[in-house]
Amino acid sequence: SIEIPAREKATLHQQGEVTNPALWDIDSPNLYTLETVVTVGEEVVERQSNRFGFRTIRFDKDEGFFLNDRSVKIQGVCCHQDYGLTGKAVPKRIQRYRLELLKEMGANGYRCSHYPQHDYTMQCLDELGFLTMCETRWYESTPEGMAQLEMLIKRDRNHPSVILWSVGNEEPTHMTSVGFRIARTMMAAARKLDATRPTTMAHIFMLDANDPLVFLPDIRSYNLYYGWYVGEWDQNDAWFDEFHKNHPDAVIGLSEYGAD
Repeated sequence: SIEIPAREKATLHQQGEVTNPALWDIDSPNLYTLETVVTVGEEVVERQSNRFGFRTIRFDKDEGFFLNDRSVKIQGVCCHQDYGLTGKAVPKRIQRYRLELLKEMGANGYRCSHYPQHDYTMQCLDELGFLTMCETRWYESTPEGMAQLEMLIKRDRNHPSVILWSVGNEEPTHMTSVGFRIARTMMAAARKLDATRPTTMAHIFMLDANDPLVFLPDIRSYNLYYGWYVGEWDQNDAWFDEFHKNHPDAVIGLSEYGAD
């Protein structure tokens, strides 16, 4: 129990033990609900429900991604929060319908490109069994940029579908000392807010693989578009092979890839 004086704040830490929970998985997305109730005497003055799931994740530099100690190949899409001619202000059923179509076509991964997406979309990603990369909008260590990152992580860190925090996408300052310092600050904040998930950022494919910024994130994600811009699709595989050869301890991710 805890007593909170009027107009003050307090933090209550609680700990519990769960035995043999049903795990959240892409094929069986089991979810639980935690209900928090605030009472004054016998009167309930506030009630809040939070859904969550039990699962483990890890990334291996040689063998890829593991969910609940099972190797899973992430087959994903980068999705903006738009719905064709219907725009963004859409009924919930349209948000869910698109995700159901993606699942039907074989997708199990979803990148929130390039900003926090609707609460209901996040709920559906949990329910349908997607592996999700959440991305903040502003690549800035300004008070506003840091506040947006904190909002994103605090809002979505209970979602079992979320496996990655991304702090930026193809930012113009990536290849500068300013960009390096911004990334270092944002990733330190992300790890403080949630130490259970790795950080990443989406680098444009032209970024030198030896640039120090490449080695700040836990996962080095790349947007590779040889074929669209250069005209040689096999250069994508060659690029990855060369990177892995030169940096065998780096965990590499593919955040965007043009359709062949």
